[in-house]
This record gives sequence, structure tokens and C-alpha cells, in this order.
Amino acid sequence: MNIYLIRHGEASGEGTEEKSLTNNGRKNLENLIRYTDNLNIHLDYLIFSPLLRARQTAEYFKKYLNNTNNFFSDETLAPGGSTEILLQFAISLDSENIAFVGHQPDMSRHLSQMLSQDFVNTSFLPGTIAKVFFDYKIAKGEGVLDFLIPAK
Repeated sequence: MNIYLIRHGEASGEGTEEKSLTNNGRKNLENLIRYTDNLNIHLDYLIFSPLLRARQTAEYFKKYLNNTNNFFSDETLAPGGSTEILLQFAISLDSENIAFVGHQPDMSRHLSQMLSQDFVNTSFLPGTIAKVFFDYKIAKGEGVLDFLIPAK
């Protein structure tokens, strides 16, 4: 199983829920998607946080990758979510390629816990995408980092 962790693009605005992507955030996402185009990313699922900036980011990936019919929001990706619950959710989807769009510090924590039983310090800037591969066991500390690409 491949899990793609995507932090929403650069955002600004009022309140936690109302922040939307900035023009710079949109431009950086377009550049990131063009850069990753040669990686032939195919997504069976593209799931995002219920917050506006995550949905907008997911819409960019859906538009440019144009290869997923399973596109929806889920509370599992709301700020403060658990990595164990996220992995259980991924297992329940019974699919090969799943992308999750969320927030900081969650994306760094999810990545760290997927890769190691100890803490792994990662920089998850706005618009960053990471691919974690799970061979046999889908559990904390069992993933292998395939790539980590920031939008800039």
C-alpha cells in the first residue's frame, strides 16, 4: 500500500476553518503537481480534512491528476487526528494508493509515526507531499519513505 500525505497549500484568512489558499499557495501547488507529474501518481482515494484549505488543495490534485473517483472529506483528517486511526482507515479502504490531505503538525507526526517507533523530525511545509510505502504490515513504524517533496 502507498499512502501519500499532503499538507494543504499556503493559506490565509480569518479563523481556523475559513482560511483559504493564497495565490502563492495555488501557484506552488500547480508547480508541485507539474513536478510530480513524471512520477505517474495514480490515486484510488483522495481524502481531505473538512477545512476549506485542505479541500481546495485536494481539488488541485484531483483536477491535475484527474485519476480518482473516490474524492471526499473525512473527520479523521481534522486537526489533531490520530495516526493509528488514520492507518486503520487506510486499511479499511482496501486499496493500493491513498492520498490524505491535512494540516500541521499532524502531517509531520503522521509521517514520523509511519516511519519509526521513535520520533523522526521532518519538515512539512505548506504544499508538501510525502509517499510512504507499506509492504506487508500496515502499522506504525512499518512504512518506508519513498519521497518527500515540498511545493517550493
